[in-house]
Amino acid sequence: MTTYRIPGVEVAVAKDSKIIYSKGFGKTSEGTEVTADTPMYIGSVSKSFTALAVMQLVEKGKINLDSPVIYYLPWFKVKDDTITKNITVRHLLNQTSGLSETTYFPDLPDNLTLEAAVKDLAKAEPIAKPGETFNYFNSNYIVLGLIIEKVSGSSYSEYIKKNITEPLSMNNTLLSREEIEEKLDKGHSSIFGFPVKRKEPFKAYGLAEGYIVSTANDMIKFLLAHSDTQSNFSKTILTKEGFRQLQCPASDIGSDYAMGWQVTRSKNGYAVIHNSGDLNTYHSDVIIIPEKGYRIVLIINQNSYLYSTVVSNSLKNAVANNVLGNSKPQTMPVLIKYLESAGIAVLTIIACQVLSLLCLIKQKQIAKSGNKFRIVVSLMDCLIPIILLFVLPKVASISLNRGVSLREAFNMQPDVTLSFIIISVLCCMKVIVKTVIVFGNSGQIKKLK
Repeated sequence: MTTYRIPGVEVAVAKDSKIIYSKGFGKTSEGTEVTADTPMYIGSVSKSFTALAVMQLVEKGKINLDSPVIYYLPWFKVKDDTITKNITVRHLLNQTSGLSETTYFPDLPDNLTLEAAVKDLAKAEPIAKPGETFNYFNSNYIVLGLIIEKVSGSSYSEYIKKNITEPLSMNNTLLSREEIEEKLDKGHSSIFGFPVKRKEPFKAYGLAEGYIVSTANDMIKFLLAHSDTQSNFSKTILTKEGFRQLQCPASDIGSDYAMGWQVTRSKNGYAVIHNSGDLNTYHSDVIIIPEKGYRIVLIINQNSYLYSTVVSNSLKNAVANNVLGNSKPQTMPVLIKYLESAGIAVLTIIACQVLSLLCLIKQKQIAKSGNKFRIVVSLMDCLIPIILLFVLPKVASISLNRGVSLREAFNMQPDVTLSFIIISVLCCMKVIVKTVIVFGNSGQIKKLK
């Protein structure tokens, strides 16, 4: 933790039906000790709650997995009317609705209602027919959250509390804005390897897809409920067959995504049921290894795209290997050194740009002659903002298979994005100064002629 400057981590492990380890490490943003009962956002692990709630309602006969969404929400609409009619509850759960964040990635107000967020999907343009292909789309689970409300007659948070968290004695899991604002400390962003306090905005409409707050001790109870045998944790909330369906991927299209869970195979050949969650300032991992009887929870109060991809993933693997008795030490990446070097490089570039700008202003001269080539070269700075602020986000959108606006880029990796913005602003200022100087010089040259 010290090496990677991770502020706080909480871990819990269960073997068969018994919790064998739970502990917190480090501190919260307010300086208090992190324990296994410290509330933290769990991000997309929230989808596992939503999927479980839907399956409960299926077993009660209130939802049919293969019924179209419009059966429960008659006004539901996406940009294609035919696809609107064919999207089913199962498609939403399996992330095979045909909708994608490459064509719909809205910047909705934090206080938007759940119903308003679903109605906004009328702007969403499908990229495939329902059931044809897997596309991770957060709003699929927002729609499921509203279906749960309409079918149950309760708000999403009330339903989850009554039917999941209370029966499982998950007493520190938070589901309302009031509770979260009262009990949750700020998370952290990573700025070139250094943790910086940052408040995670609560999005009420996103509760079903990514904004539940929980703890390691609560989440290990949740994982124990997902059992092949009817344990004390599971027998009150879902049948064995219900859990089996939750963990069954849409294999007909070759996807490893089930219903709020991914199901993959380890190098040793046994099944691993897992999910992870990422918000701007929190990361979580939950793992079930049925063949070995292990369940693992890992929650971190810091995040960024690079941290999640490199450090958090390596930390998860290290914990899992340790639990499984793998004596070979996990090699952790040297990301911090690269981040520190990148920070120094960025500061150097910014300093050089500032000095260059000051020199331009002071000299008020680029070329004494009217040499067009020198003038064109001197104005090449205008390409840098175009590359940094337009081309690179487009490349990121393609590689991540999702829309990446400048704001989203800042949320995902604030240090890199802010550096790009500062460098781009300085380059634009240089272009303006150079343009003024070039035209000024041109005027002087004409007078001399």
